Amino acid sequence: MLDAQKKEHIKQLMEITNRSKLLIISILMYFQWDKEKSMDFILNAGEFLSEDLVPQNRRQAAEILLKQEQEEEEEEELQMQVQSHGSMEGDYLQQNKVQTQSQLKSFIKNPEAIEQIDKFDWIQTKNKRINQIRDFLQQIENQEWENMTIIKERQSLLRDRKNEGQNDKLQLRIHKSAIGIKKNEGTGFFNCIYQLLFQNPELVESILNMPNLINKDDQNSQYINELQYLFCSFIFSNERFVKDSNLLVAANRLNKLIIIDGQINFAQQLENHMEIINKCLQDINKQKQISIFDNSFQSFAGTKKGGQKSIYLKFEQEDRLFHLSLLKQIENLQALQQQQPFKTYWAFQINRRDKEYQNGQNNNVDYWLSQKIDLEILFHSAKTDKFIQIFENKLNEETIKEIKKSQQIYNSLHVASSIISEKGVIQEETLQQLKVDKQDKEKYLSKYLPFNMNLIPREENQNSKYSYCLQATVIEIKEENDHLFYIYIYNFHEEQWYRMCDFQVSIVSEDLVLNDTRKNGCFLVYVQQQQIQKLRGYQQIISEIVRKVTINQGVISREILQGNPLLNGLNPSHLERIQNTNRANIKLLDDELNSEFNN
Repeated sequence: MLDAQKKEHIKQLMEITNRSKLLIISILMYFQWDKEKSMDFILNAGEFLSEDLVPQNRRQAAEILLKQEQEEEEEEELQMQVQSHGSMEGDYLQQNKVQTQSQLKSFIKNPEAIEQIDKFDWIQTKNKRINQIRDFLQQIENQEWENMTIIKERQSLLRDRKNEGQNDKLQLRIHKSAIGIKKNEGTGFFNCIYQLLFQNPELVESILNMPNLINKDDQNSQYINELQYLFCSFIFSNERFVKDSNLLVAANRLNKLIIIDGQINFAQQLENHMEIINKCLQDINKQKQISIFDNSFQSFAGTKKGGQKSIYLKFEQEDRLFHLSLLKQIENLQALQQQQPFKTYWAFQINRRDKEYQNGQNNNVDYWLSQKIDLEILFHSAKTDKFIQIFENKLNEETIKEIKKSQQIYNSLHVASSIISEKGVIQEETLQQLKVDKQDKEKYLSKYLPFNMNLIPREENQNSKYSYCLQATVIEIKEENDHLFYIYIYNFHEEQWYRMCDFQVSIVSEDLVLNDTRKNGCFLVYVQQQQIQKLRGYQQIISEIVRKVTINQGVISREILQGNPLLNGLNPSHLERIQNTNRANIKLLDDELNSEFNN
């Protein structure tokens, strides 16, 4: 609503400048209702300023105000008289000409920016089109309700977790880029969080180069000290997993583990631990306020209580498709258009329903995702319309009918081959033919959206700052007596995926990652295309350090530490502790080998 002061500003500017009420309100809103700045801007802009240059978001807001005050304003408009601004001196106008031209450019932005996706009618139309696509997607069945590869992998992970006590014997590192963390109090999410944070080079360098923290009574110092040791272990340890990290204990002293209705929310826990890190860094080094995550992860306002920002967007699984979930968020992301929204990482939570079983089938639907995303569709209506049109062309009654028919055959072949292989009632040749038929049908299905997101063309002139690539996915498995979290992380240097489940680290196929995430993923992390080269170099450094430590029989030599900014400020006590453990492991291994040789 327009208060008396705002109405007076509008009236005065209309009298002085002879401009339309809509234009006056738009400019006053732009200058936060500062009358003097608005008047200078209008007078100095002169003939270059016209109503058709008002961006749609301010035009819409101004029209709403006009409509609300229509009856009262109509009466005032009849009394208004166009007046000259003779009191304004020519020298004053010339003095502010340069500044006004700059403000004018800022006000109208550029022709492409005027084409923004904030028109009310456009948003309504867009939502109707998205709902239609969503209705079509709802008709598609899960592809393989029970994927045996995923089930076997899951059973193996659960079995190994239960037998963790048998893994206390010596296990030397086998992967250059990754080691695990021994399970802490059944909190599988803990390893996922810190493995993910270790993939942020800026954070790791800041933590490792913090000054030596010797205040044993300060909880912040204790936490950072343990985090330094964990990251050092990830780099220098020759063991397969860190056995003696006290990081969880230190973190819980600062922020107790939050469990709601017996459930752990990974996204919430990740934010909690990120807040702990930032607060500790700020408290310990107050002269240099460090906010690593504000500079790295995209923040979204209004998604948490108390007006706090959240690092993730929450998507409903029932939308089935990542891109549709993203497009539905357009009106909620408009504030980002006025900021610099292209942070290094964008994170997304998939809000999955609890698994229910009816007639022997799992109702938890697949959630289809893409390895690469173009976020430019969020900021230009023409690109959004083009993108939605692709889905409309690929998903209609005819194609959905064909997809359902082919998918039913595919799922039936999967069930048949699984049962027959277990029973062993037919010849091997027949079983192999069933598997071939299933592969053929899968290949046939791959030409349709959403199974093949590569059908979405990528423009050659696309700005790379809008381009993001899938870097990590977190999986949540809820079994009757277990709640399992594990993470897949892509190593750009080695060009392969790693799965990290507590102390277990293994290389896995891309198909397994995508299929498991489609069925059980709860969190997605995308990294900006421009960041990948830096991340690749960081991962290469870690791999090379591990190689040298291995050659040196666990010894961390001065040669390894020299000339690398990442390692300049390492805590000597951490290095000594890790090196002593490395040497002890090598000695134990030698003793075992000598014992076997002598026998």
